Amino acid sequence: MGPMGWIADHGRRVEVGVSSTVSRGCARRLAFLLGVCFVLVAFQSSASADPRQTDLQSIGPSGGNGAPDATWAGASQDGSKVFFVTSESLVPADTDTAADVYMRQNGVTTLISIGPTGGNSSLDNAIFDGTSNDGSIVYFSTTESLTSNDTDASRDVYQWNNGTVTLASIGPVGGNGAVDAFYIDSTDDGSKMWFDTTEQLTSNDTDGGYQDDYQYAGGTVTLISIGPTGGSAPFHAFFLDHSADGSHVYFQTGEAEVASDTDGGYQDVYDRSGGTTTLVSTGPASTNGAFDASYGGVTPDASHVYFMTKEAMTSDDTDVSKDVYDRSGGTTTRVSTSATAGNGAFNANFAGVSSDGSKVWFETREAMVPGDTDGSCLDGSGNPTLPCNDVYERSGGTTTLISCCGNGAFDAFFQGASSNGSVVFFRTGESQTGDDTDGGYQDIYQRSGGVTTLDSAGANGAHDAFWGGASADGSRVFFQTNDPMTAADTDGGYQDVYERYGGSTVLVSTGPASTNAASQAFFDGSSSDGTIVFFETDEKLTSGDTDQNVDVYSSTQTFPGFPRPKGATPLSLRLVPAFQQCISGNRTHGAPLSYPSCTPPTQESGVLTLGTPDVNGYPTTSVSSVKLRVLANPANVQVVISINDVLCRATNAACPGGPLSPYTGKLLVKLRLRLTDKYNGSPLQESATTQDFDMQVPISCVATGTTFASGSCIGTTTINSLLPGAVLDSKRAIWEVGQGQVLDAGPNGTGYGSGCPPTCGDGDETVFLREGIFIP
Repeated sequence: MGPMGWIADHGRRVEVGVSSTVSRGCARRLAFLLGVCFVLVAFQSSASADPRQTDLQSIGPSGGNGAPDATWAGASQDGSKVFFVTSESLVPADTDTAADVYMRQNGVTTLISIGPTGGNSSLDNAIFDGTSNDGSIVYFSTTESLTSNDTDASRDVYQWNNGTVTLASIGPVGGNGAVDAFYIDSTDDGSKMWFDTTEQLTSNDTDGGYQDDYQYAGGTVTLISIGPTGGSAPFHAFFLDHSADGSHVYFQTGEAEVASDTDGGYQDVYDRSGGTTTLVSTGPASTNGAFDASYGGVTPDASHVYFMTKEAMTSDDTDVSKDVYDRSGGTTTRVSTSATAGNGAFNANFAGVSSDGSKVWFETREAMVPGDTDGSCLDGSGNPTLPCNDVYERSGGTTTLISCCGNGAFDAFFQGASSNGSVVFFRTGESQTGDDTDGGYQDIYQRSGGVTTLDSAGANGAHDAFWGGASADGSRVFFQTNDPMTAADTDGGYQDVYERYGGSTVLVSTGPASTNAASQAFFDGSSSDGTIVFFETDEKLTSGDTDQNVDVYSSTQTFPGFPRPKGATPLSLRLVPAFQQCISGNRTHGAPLSYPSCTPPTQESGVLTLGTPDVNGYPTTSVSSVKLRVLANPANVQVVISINDVLCRATNAACPGGPLSPYTGKLLVKLRLRLTDKYNGSPLQESATTQDFDMQVPISCVATGTTFASGSCIGTTTINSLLPGAVLDSKRAIWEVGQGQVLDAGPNGTGYGSGCPPTCGDGDETVFLREGIFIP
């Protein structure tokens, strides 16, 4: 299961995105050029003028251009391993004409659906079932016997673990009868797998051939659909879902698995955890009435489980329509409600939930908020008599309309959400924004921060747009349409795959050999960060594809670099007293620098000064600097501060010792940075330059000397110790450093406490020293 958040799909959660991690070696450099510091963090990379690279995946050393089609099956979380199914022989080990499961990684094709005793029967197709996040464990099904302990001719589930094939759908008392087994799901790490079968595999399954749910883990098969009072009655059980770690498994059955279920055979939702079965579809107002309950979803940690039923589970439910409920900590709460509605004659259906359960989405035709006033949508007979279906969010006890804003006669449907729930996607034919002018064709929208944005943006032709998927953070959205959304799409209205990112729409289903032929393209999936997209088409997009059949392609985002120096370290900034700028002069400087000047010169800081004989009778001893040096292994930037001869100018909270006493408070070194690196966008791999910002480093001062005592502020620190993660390995960076400054602590002497950085100062601070040079 990916980190995109759970969404409803036939009662099951759906993997919308998977994550991606790219590591690169790096080297660090630092230099000083023309008064501007460039701190360089470099790594090996290659630039490309094309923002995406298209690769043919369904190919192998002995095939890939034959008559059979190839079908995308799945991918590892980072997109580096691609799984597909084809009946074409792509490697020498595949000698049959049946469908097989293949893996493609780093240009190498591997046959998955083969075992020590079989794998080349032309009568038995193999079916891809699922994979672990890293792609090291794959589950597939076939009727062919691939291991010696599989002696039946029925469908079985196998595990492929880094090249080792094991029969999974077999138990201590069965597994070779004339009964099929069907894969259902597995954990992210692949260590636990669930499947259904009507065959008895364990001794405690005594229901005489009714469907049950089993778990395979560590070579052991366990019956899941059982409870203290059930497991042997004539009722089928249906696997529903599981927590991320597989410690909680949910199933549905009409059998009473616990004593508190007395509704006489109506469907209920159960949780199996730690060998204990618990009734989920219950509540304080439940009377075990003649109502079925259906499953909605679950958060990854199983802290919230959602179900739907027409039965009133809580006292605030007074209608006879279907509602959505949240079961958490043994308490049932109604989700499909609001301050003004929730008991109308319309069903509500669970749509999705954020990963932490703080936001839940549901669909209903009932107007849950006063602003929802739409109507004239079609009923089952095609008559415009119904309120329209809308998407709602329930968070913090408040219900909010998501499919906003418009009240025309158009239904809206939930499509997905980012993992944290900050971005929600829906589909509707209604124009929700000014840039949707296609006259009622279906479009993909997102709702984020109270703002609705058109995602299927580009052209506004007479074609619907269909949801494909999104990256885990919701920043990259993929959709399909026959409408040519960019000038690059000239195939005359055939379906293509598009990406919407950063306000731009890009054609994904294209390649270097594309002729914009009359071929359809279909979105298959993406890596979690959205940089790798998988799609199918029978168009030849690369030179290696010479057939007329459907193939699996990947489109990978490429990230160009930026110009940088070979080296730039260290940088030493010398410090001089800061004086106020001359705005309106009362004198003129001598030639050739004949500029207006102001006399007398006035220090910016009213709190601190330096010793100077002709000003205050103290000797001139200030030699102060700030040095930046790049470190490697791990990457960091060291800051060495040496500031001396710091004297007080007046008596205040910062200087209780009075004028010319040694300063013993804190100073703040402030460096104005303009950062250019490859740690931007989504994922954090794009080259970009930040808006200018301040890097702030506090330093403490102590009294030194005797006759002419003064403050000394000396210390060494690193940027990552102040702001963890500010300097990263594998992310080369240029730091353009503006003029450095040292600020006093102001008359109150506060502002540079434990929260500094990033929050430094309380408003009364002024500049004491600036980067500069002194000419004797």
